[in-house]
Amino acid sequence: MASDSVRILFTFVGLILLIVTPARAQYSQNEMLCWGQIPSQPDEQVVACTAVIEAGGDFIKLSYAHCNRGIGFQARGHLDRAIADYDQSVKLNPNSLIGYECRAKGNYARNAFDAAIADFNEAIALDPNSASAFLGRGVAYRAKGDIDHAIADYGESIRLNPGDAMGFNNRGLAMAYKRNYDGAIEDFNNAIRLKPTFSAAFVGRGGVFLAQRDFERAIKDYTDAIRLDPKNAAAYQGLGVTYRMTGDVTRANAAFDQARVLVAK
Repeated sequence: MASDSVRILFTFVGLILLIVTPARAQYSQNEMLCWGQIPSQPDEQVVACTAVIEAGGDFIKLSYAHCNRGIGFQARGHLDRAIADYDQSVKLNPNSLIGYECRAKGNYARNAFDAAIADFNEAIALDPNSASAFLGRGVAYRAKGDIDHAIADYGESIRLNPGDAMGFNNRGLAMAYKRNYDGAIEDFNNAIRLKPTFSAAFVGRGGVFLAQRDFERAIKDYTDAIRLDPKNAAAYQGLGVTYRMTGDVTRANAAFDQARVLVAK
């Protein structure tokens, strides 16, 4: 029972959509909004990218515009429209990894993990040094339950970009799932070293300490995670499990109540 409770605490940090910008000296107002050079809401980004697409231009610019409009649609929850834009981005510029990475993240969001992996494969074929493509493919493998391939891809991502805390965090989660707790702690330590405000990494390491029944250090990590991100429901959940396992029912219930409040929001 304890191991099952612990396992759910290894929450996964998923894919992040990053707005992409083509290389050019000057941009119009709509282009700057579409590329994310001017802060905007998803609706504004969609409108701006639509204006860029309708204005026409070279295929590279239009490929980026479709990718970024897809990101806007995805942020609004319109996955089908996002995928259509990602498809068009790839069609316009099939020799750029950007469209494949965009579409991979869209496919991941709709749980089409095999399709996401296929897109990341294309991105890696185009740029074997793309740390983000290896990281993304690792995320998709992890979602499929293929932990060994996920760990291998996270490792390659770390080799290519050793300063990225996300790579270490995600590999730590996969290591923890495999019960390689020493390896997981080392990865979480590195993630925290690179990004001391990384609340999720404290949650992950706290989950390992909990699995090892090192309750004192688990409580400290979950408490630090909450200090860094008071809206981190997983941290409250982990803290509740830890307090329950130590017999502190009052504090456990308080932590569980807070986790439920945050999840319900």
